[in-house]
Amino acid sequence: MPLVYSPPPFPAYAPLAAPVRPGVLDVLINALAIIGFLMMLCLSVFGLGAIGWDYISAGGAFFMRFHPSTYVFSLAVLLILIRDGNPLESFFFTFRHDIRLALYFVAWLLLMYQILFVQGLVIGLGIDTYLMPLFVIMIFDRLNPATRRALVYIAHAGFLANATLGLAEFLGGFRLTKFELPGVTNEMEWRSTSLFGHPLSNALMMGSYGVILLVGGGNALPRWGKALAFVLVHFSMVAFGGRTSLVLLLVADMLALGWFFMRFLAGGRVRLLYLALAGLALPLLPLVAMGLLETGFFDKLAERFVSDAGSAKTRIIMLEMFSRFNWVELLLGPPLDKVNYLTNVYGIEYGIESTWIAFIYYLGILPTVLFLIGLLFLILALMARCDARGWPVLLYFFAICSTFLGIAGKTHALSFLFMTLLILLPAEKNRSAALYRGPPPPLGY
Repeated sequence: MPLVYSPPPFPAYAPLAAPVRPGVLDVLINALAIIGFLMMLCLSVFGLGAIGWDYISAGGAFFMRFHPSTYVFSLAVLLILIRDGNPLESFFFTFRHDIRLALYFVAWLLLMYQILFVQGLVIGLGIDTYLMPLFVIMIFDRLNPATRRALVYIAHAGFLANATLGLAEFLGGFRLTKFELPGVTNEMEWRSTSLFGHPLSNALMMGSYGVILLVGGGNALPRWGKALAFVLVHFSMVAFGGRTSLVLLLVADMLALGWFFMRFLAGGRVRLLYLALAGLALPLLPLVAMGLLETGFFDKLAERFVSDAGSAKTRIIMLEMFSRFNWVELLLGPPLDKVNYLTNVYGIEYGIESTWIAFIYYLGILPTVLFLIGLLFLILALMARCDARGWPVLLYFFAICSTFLGIAGKTHALSFLFMTLLILLPAEKNRSAALYRGPPPPLGY
């Protein structure tokens, strides 16, 4: 019996019924989703360098310019289109089912034109950083409940393994992968690289995971496991040395504690077990803190607060660079050679340390504004599939991105965050039911 399609009113999003008998392609799509997410967890920029995958430098083989998870997710999307019967019809059905995805795709096409034909930037920036989040949503819509449950445990295991390895590197004085940027190997860097690679990337994603736990995600873990994960995340932030990430996570902790206390004063119920644990833990916290201070656990992190290795100066200089461009260049995109020349002249060793400023310097104000409008629609599409408690996580993520290059560079951090939110904070209506994966209705219905 053919499905009669009736598009939901914008901006509503309604999951459709799952097929009774999934086929071979459905099994492959679900398997590829798991493989792709495992690659996100385990194959960082530094990890790829360790296995000879020249991902970060401008040279190297063309196929190495993309993260391996990009190939896996792209194959999964291709199988989705083939599985539905008519690939082109299925592609448009996805956008008709949720118009916000179509609006983002249009913004992405405009951005790709700017990246490739105007600014001459690397193609991996447009694919890995900006197309994969859309693919993540398209793939997750097709996953069955068993795969979603498996991804929940994989996500927790990956984040906890990353935190544990980070602490082991920090305390043991070794490094899982080299801290190696193009042309520079930083042997003096003490911050851990662990599974997620660059310390700032580690701090960003571990802090986002901490906020997810704080707002009530991670219910698949037992209560003691969730509490242990929450504590482990906070200690690992010291090993990764992310000052802003740690401070904002502590601010989130204080806000959550204040909200909990206000609810308690308003007559909200509190489990006696929680009160008993709090009564035991609070007197111990000062003793634990003093012990860690005595052992020097916080010394290196404290040094980063005292001496920021020129980060504050870099942020002042990158604002001064605006005066070296005219308004036409800033509006439509400054010449990339001029941007690189000025960063060298001004001595900005580690590049533009703000996602939003980097967008303007590398893409221009107008393309940036158009793309960010499209990104807002994609985020709205994401949150239609996630619990509302995901908003604080997004706020935390983008606040941290404001302090370094973040999603203005080639990275899979945005698709990693989207996948994590879909897995750990799904909307109530999507917790147990997979979405429709059958053939789309004919165009014109």
